[in-house]
Amino acid sequence: MKQKFSNILLILLFALLLASCATPTATPTATVTPSPVTVESPQTAPASRDSSNNATFPDDFFNIFSVPFWDWSLAQWLNLGVSLLLFIIIARFGGPLILKIFREVTKRTNTKVDDAIYADVAQPIRWLGYVIGFQLAYSRLPFITHNWLALLENMTFVFYSIVITFMIWKFINYFISLVHAQGIKNGADEKALNRVLPLLQTFIKASLIIISFIIVLNHFGIEVTAIIAALGISGFAISLAAKDLLTNLIAGVTIAVDRPFRIGDRIYSKDVNAWVDVEEIGVRSTRVRTRDNRAIVIPNSSLSDASVINYNYPSRQFRLQVDIGVAYDSDIGKVRQVLGDAVRQVDGVMPENPIQVLFIEFGESAMIFRVRWWIEDYAQMRAVNDRVYEALQTAMTNNNIVSPGPILDVNYHFGETDADHLAKAFKKHE
Repeated sequence: MKQKFSNILLILLFALLLASCATPTATPTATVTPSPVTVESPQTAPASRDSSNNATFPDDFFNIFSVPFWDWSLAQWLNLGVSLLLFIIIARFGGPLILKIFREVTKRTNTKVDDAIYADVAQPIRWLGYVIGFQLAYSRLPFITHNWLALLENMTFVFYSIVITFMIWKFINYFISLVHAQGIKNGADEKALNRVLPLLQTFIKASLIIISFIIVLNHFGIEVTAIIAALGISGFAISLAAKDLLTNLIAGVTIAVDRPFRIGDRIYSKDVNAWVDVEEIGVRSTRVRTRDNRAIVIPNSSLSDASVINYNYPSRQFRLQVDIGVAYDSDIGKVRQVLGDAVRQVDGVMPENPIQVLFIEFGESAMIFRVRWWIEDYAQMRAVNDRVYEALQTAMTNNNIVSPGPILDVNYHFGETDADHLAKAFKKHE
């Protein structure tokens, strides 16, 4: 592709030179100093007819150079040779030199991201060297006519737009592939990524093409205000109509890449207000199943914006705890020993993990101890809790550890007036 592009530019440049041979034959005096006789001469009639048949071009459009090449001076021929040499040098060595500098910089970094960027932009940078060389070659020739100079500048602008658009296109491909690879690395659902990322890639590329097209039209003086306004109104209408859909699509990409939960995980959702098991992560929504075997579809935006408790991550191990109140006259050391031994012997409790009995509070009627223990699988939470509570109650009963209920002391202070009223009340009932 690189060779084809360079050949096209070289052929174009030489074609411009050879096209000057097609300049209508005229005497030097007629060319340099037009006179009324030249206009009236029958020999110039064909040129006049050509210009009348092609009203969109100026009369001298096909005159590429202000002076026919057979009338060029030695300095003008040397100037053309320098331009050709400049184009060949920049086209051949400009892009590779930029790539070499870029490559040397990437070698000094530890990340591989810049290496991938180098591989993607290598071809557009080479093309950029050809365009720069072509522009510098023709822009230094003072004997190119104004019309052709404007045409070449417009062509160069289009070339620049194509090359830069292609470079950004490469960056988009790299960005999407990077997101896909990062999502797979984090364990995201590959099916969800394959559904969401192509849609996102198509949307970004379509936006890039539209923006590039508008820039080119604006450069050629074509009024683009109406086009931009129409696109803006259309985009606004579409965004309003598909606001929820777009929000859920973006949230789906976030969930697939960030991976707060995976298929098979048990999470707590505020929308459901219960434990649910994740069954499918889709483009727009996530399907879950409740503990009572009910399927629920939750929009991705709800899961992305809200806090989600994942019971599977980083592992299925789970810590449980319970607060127990004991009488104030109890032996604290004995309470710690009895409660800890009772929990340690329960089936399902992990004995290798610490079992803690913490004195955390002086309650109104009891000393409050907090007992903590670990289980292997959060799914066994309620079954293990049942066994632990039973073991704690049995151990406290066997060791005469009292767990008092709330105690309320009521005290009333009598004054002299209250005592007199009370005495009179008793006398009436005697």
